[in-house]
Amino acid sequence: EYLEGRGLTPAVCDAFGIGWAPDGGSPLLASATAAGVEPGQLQRVGLVKARDDGSHYDFFYNRIVIPIRDDKGRTVGFGARALPRTRGKGPKYVNTPETELFHKGRLIYGYDLALASLRKEKRLVLVEGYTDVMGAHQAGYRGVCAVLCTATTTEHAALVRRTGVRRVTLVFDGDDAGARATRRALEGLLPLGVEIDVAAPPDGQDPCDLCVRDGGAPFGELLDAPVPWVDFLVGRIAGAEDLDERGLSEAVDELLEVVRVVRAPLHRAALLKSIAGGLGFDAADVRAQFEALEARRPRRAA
Repeated sequence: EYLEGRGLTPAVCDAFGIGWAPDGGSPLLASATAAGVEPGQLQRVGLVKARDDGSHYDFFYNRIVIPIRDDKGRTVGFGARALPRTRGKGPKYVNTPETELFHKGRLIYGYDLALASLRKEKRLVLVEGYTDVMGAHQAGYRGVCAVLCTATTTEHAALVRRTGVRRVTLVFDGDDAGARATRRALEGLLPLGVEIDVAAPPDGQDPCDLCVRDGGAPFGELLDAPVPWVDFLVGRIAGAEDLDERGLSEAVDELLEVVRVVRAPLHRAALLKSIAGGLGFDAADVRAQFEALEARRPRRAA
């Protein structure tokens, strides 16, 4: 009922392998051990946990279970979502713990299903949630994926590089949380040297909802009108009404930390000029603040 309420069809749920972990008992453990799988093996891959007395129990329960696959389509872990009726009884999402197979920093959700589109269209669209990816694919936007951790990594960037993608569009919220998510996503992506822009849903709307409404046309319209990432972040600072002088300086520093990731000097110079123009500062002052930041913090390893 929850998935239907989000507008997700049985076909897309089947394509993404969506399942359910019942509440009570340990049906996965019972089924696997009956098939000859040792509890220790299940524990190694994060499917069961051990009690103090040495017995085991299912790690996931009373949640929608979402397989997470590697680039070859092999399931290496799971994400599990609590239903709205259980709100307050635990975190909204729980992932498989880090294991020999499951490393959040090396996986992109939906990547295996998006590969053909990424290679053809040369554009990757990154959203924040599992259902956002599912809704986009259902609406025909097959180049949509999501990362599983708070920032993109060099491993994520390597996966993107292998597809030949030349443009990445970030579809995150347009609020402060979305700005933070944008900065974190840029950490691993900027060194790729690809075009990166941001398409923020209007009025905090969910990308999944945009994808299932009117055949997904609202999501397509959003993707047709992105803004360069630096303009989005500058706009967040310029539009903030509660920043005093110190808060403004700190906000600019956060933005300049992102600029530090850019490797090409001329690109960095252009970004600093855009920041100065967007915030109404003298370009020399922004350059001086950037150089002071560089002096205080060692450059990140390439």
